[in-house]
Amino acid sequence: MRVQEGEAFALFHALVWIIIIAELGFQPVISKTDCKLLVDHIFSADQNFSECGILIYHILEIFLEFIHALKFSTFAKLGVSFSKL
Repeated sequence: MRVQEGEAFALFHALVWIIIIAELGFQPVISKTDCKLLVDHIFSADQNFSECGILIYHILEIFLEFIHALKFSTFAKLGVSFSKL
């Protein structure tokens, strides 16, 4: 396993724990990495079919689902309904 794959694997599992912590109502958690290759892959628009690229795809997929759920739960707490859309 290369460094960026290990960092991507660690970030994937950290993101899962961050979602669990958020669902339990705890304060926001910050996750950081010092792997420039991983950061470059995350912010790249290029498709990457390596092991690292597949992990990054899943990281982004989970992150976007979490943001989507968070946005709708925040609106629900404010009494905003999207049923008419």
